[in-house]
Amino acid sequence: MTPQQFSEFWNKYFPLCPPVGYMLRSAYADRWFRIHTLPESKRYAETEREYEEILYRHNTLFAELFGEGEPILLVATGYSSTPELEQPENMPIGIDSFTHIGVVPMHIIEDDDEEGARYWHIWVAELCWQLHGFDSLLKSVADDEIENVMFIRSHEPVVYSPYDGGADIILMTPEERDRYRQQYTSWLSKHPEG
Repeated sequence: MTPQQFSEFWNKYFPLCPPVGYMLRSAYADRWFRIHTLPESKRYAETEREYEEILYRHNTLFAELFGEGEPILLVATGYSSTPELEQPENMPIGIDSFTHIGVVPMHIIEDDDEEGARYWHIWVAELCWQLHGFDSLLKSVADDEIENVMFIRSHEPVVYSPYDGGADIILMTPEERDRYRQQYTSWLSKHPEG
C-alpha cells in the first residue's frame, strides 16, 4: 500500500482524526467500545495463565472481526522529537514488511508543548489475519513494550487497537457496536464512560 492509497482509505473512513488509535474513541464514540483483557480490569499479567487469558480475549474478538486469511492493515508507530524518519521499536514483524505513511506532529494536535515537539511516524503493513498469528505482538503490547498499534480491515472501517490492559474497537455502525457490547459484557470496562 502506498502512502497515497492509505491516505485515501483513511480519509474515506476516518476523516475526523489522524491514524492515532486513542483519538478514534473520541472522534467515533458512537461506534467505539473497549474491552479489558484480564478479569476485574487488571492491567498487567503476572502469570502464564493471565497471559493465556489476554491472548484468548484478543483472538476471540479478532476471529469475529477478521476472518481467517482476511487481508488486514497493521499500523505501527515510531516516535521522535523531530520530523526525521523513525521506525517502530520492538516490532516482532520485520520492518521490511512496512511502508512509511507519514508523520503526525502530536504536539500540534494535542496543543501540548510542555515536553517539546513530539512526532509520530506512521507505518503500515499489509498482512493477513491468522488465529494466534499475532500473539507475540499482542503479548508485547500487553507488557507495554509496544505502543500505538492498530489492526484495520483493509476494505471496511473496522479498527482493533490493543493497548496494555485491553483494546479499543471501532465498528461500522452504532448498532454493530451495541451488539458486540452486549455479547462481551463481562469484558467491558466498568468506567462510566466505557
